[in-house]
Amino acid sequence: MRVKRPWGWYEELASGSGYKVKVLLVRAGCQLSLQRHRHRSESWTVVAGDGRLFCDDKWYKASPGLMLSIPYGSVHRATGGKKDLIISEVQHGDYLEEDDIERLEDDYGRASDKQRRKLVKIARKAQECVSREEAQKLLRKARKIFKKLNKRGW
Repeated sequence: MRVKRPWGWYEELASGSGYKVKVLLVRAGCQLSLQRHRHRSESWTVVAGDGRLFCDDKWYKASPGLMLSIPYGSVHRATGGKKDLIISEVQHGDYLEEDDIERLEDDYGRASDKQRRKLVKIARKAQECVSREEAQKLLRKARKIFKKLNKRGW
């Protein structure tokens, strides 16, 4: 199944115990979040197109055949060039879900730590509310934030 993202899309091709295989398409001029993972390593192979790949403070020119190993915890990103960039991604680890993405920078305004902290603060205030009006006001505020996050792919 193809999963759309602001930067393009990805498809899961295969998965099993400790591995997952995907294909990613990064649209020309777009880029993935600057990110890292706590529970997995990744291997990227450029299949087609052009762009740049970043891993641990080093940029690589992305062209077909380039292979990049991304260890656990490494900061990385892919950027489409003049053409769409197609990458084969193999993940290895004990937890291979999408919520193992720690976004350090993101061009598309997806959930940041700042927004998460704001929601936690609202939840704590709601627990301390004395009046129903206060609680409803905080709930409306939280709903607005969740609505924004859902639009941005959180």
